[in-house]
Amino acid sequence: EDFRVRYVAGKREERREGELIKQRVEAHIEAEKQSELQKKQEEAARAMKTLSDNRRLQEEKRIAEQQAKEDEEARKQLLEKQSAEQQQTKMLQDAQAAALQQQQDAEKAALLEKQRAEQTSLMDSQRRA
Repeated sequence: EDFRVRYVAGKREERREGELIKQRVEAHIEAEKQSELQKKQEEAARAMKTLSDNRRLQEEKRIAEQQAKEDEEARKQLLEKQSAEQQQTKMLQDAQAAALQQQQDAEKAALLEKQRAEQTSLMDSQRRA
């Protein structure tokens, strides 16, 4: 009877140890699963952050390119305006120079005409005398 009690107690002890080992193995497997799941979640979060950062950078680049394009267009328009103003100023200066030259030419012509008239008058006076 004593042997039977020890035998049954030994078997129960083996079963408890088996259950404890089984529980430890299951806990270890569950911990590994949780660790893998956490790693996957962290990787997914990093991927989402990278995707978000890339989108933000693309948007910043698009905005910078648009601003550069607008700045270039404004610069071109300014240069065109300055060029048009310079052309208008040059045309005005040329017109003023032409008007001045025409006035000077008219004054020279009038002076020459006066001198001719005076010479003619002088020659007529000398002939009569």
